[in-house]
Amino acid sequence: MDKPVPADDKPMATLLEAGEMYWWCACGRSRSQPFCDGSHKQAGKSPLKFQAVCSERRVICTCKRTATPPFCDGTHEREAAETGKRPLEMMLEKGEKYWWCACGLSASQPWCDGSHKALGCSPLKFQAAHSGEARLCMCKGTRTPPYCDGSHEDL
Repeated sequence: MDKPVPADDKPMATLLEAGEMYWWCACGRSRSQPFCDGSHKQAGKSPLKFQAVCSERRVICTCKRTATPPFCDGTHEREAAETGKRPLEMMLEKGEKYWWCACGLSASQPWCDGSHKALGCSPLKFQAAHSGEARLCMCKGTRTPPYCDGSHEDL
């Protein structure tokens, strides 16, 4: 059985109708994303049949790596942040001190775990000016550390 192919790097908001049966594309090859068009027959990965409980707009996974199929669980965001392709959105508390990993080696991204010692570089100590969500750089190329300035778009 082939691994699924990501159909997109962001989920798809989809209106589901109560009582309707849907077939979620699990292989990623369907041209009718997020639903199956039969392309899985060559891929060896069957679609997931599900029934909408109520009529509502739901966010359906298209990266095909969700742990809660067919619904998006944010895996695509975490993976993109871990690879530096996107910032990581974190809740910060005003006045709290944080150590942002500047080297990219920490297993506790975006926070420092001491891995930098082998390189001789240092993490950035900062204090949150506000409580709330902040977009922290994961590509380590920002000109405004620890915050994302969009530098990852040029990588």
